Amino acid sequence: MVSEKNKSANAQRPSLLTRPFLLLCAAMFLGYANQWVITPAIPLYVDDMGGSAFVAGLALLAFSLPSFTVRPFVGRLADRWSAAGVLAVGLMLLAIGSALLLVPVLAMLFVANVIRGVGWAGLNTGGYTVLAMAAPAQRRGEAAGYYTGVTASANIFFPALGLWIVAEHHGFQLAAMLSITFAALGAPIALRLKREHSSAHLWVAAYCNDVSCYIPSGRVLQEGGYEGGGAMIYYGRPGPFDPSVEGRIITTAGRLMRRLGDS
Repeated sequence: MVSEKNKSANAQRPSLLTRPFLLLCAAMFLGYANQWVITPAIPLYVDDMGGSAFVAGLALLAFSLPSFTVRPFVGRLADRWSAAGVLAVGLMLLAIGSALLLVPVLAMLFVANVIRGVGWAGLNTGGYTVLAMAAPAQRRGEAAGYYTGVTASANIFFPALGLWIVAEHHGFQLAAMLSITFAALGAPIALRLKREHSSAHLWVAAYCNDVSCYIPSGRVLQEGGYEGGGAMIYYGRPGPFDPSVEGRIITTAGRLMRRLGDS
């Protein structure tokens, strides 16, 4: 009996490795790679340009200050326009800011970091918003674990790579070019996510063309009660829905939205 119950519970769990979730993780990994391959090398760059430790701190502040102060406004934009669009714009700004790091003028470092800070705000605000929409309700905690694991893996690997490039190849510009490449690769992925899963392609219509019956989510179906276990008989249905109903509806809606995004 326990085995059958576990099988039933697993059948009701919608898939986590969906196309939107995988696209999101890929875009975020590249965005974090952009950040962490170059940021640890900035103090070394300032020192090489003749600046002091205080100047290096100010350069990092030029990134950090806008990266959190603009987030409420970026979040409002994500709500009113598109979370995936905000993510894509954030990656574009990160690429532009990293490109400005190639200009060998210390003052340009501050301009570049302000732009990168705004881009970082867009990347993270848009990313977390898309995560909330892309992850199934029953598995949002698990999805957040995978999501943060993807971003943390970039935090672990790319600082060492960036410092190695600067130390062994005297190549701050090489590290900056690699940073540009990561963001430039991530932006088309985020744009694809926006195009395929834009809210403009989704129109939720309820209680139209008569009422077939309540169609419960997997969680409600598992809990039972009126909408989850008994309402169907009053609409001429023989019994509760199959546990896969929520996943089948979401999968079909996603497929139709992707088709609209390609048209």
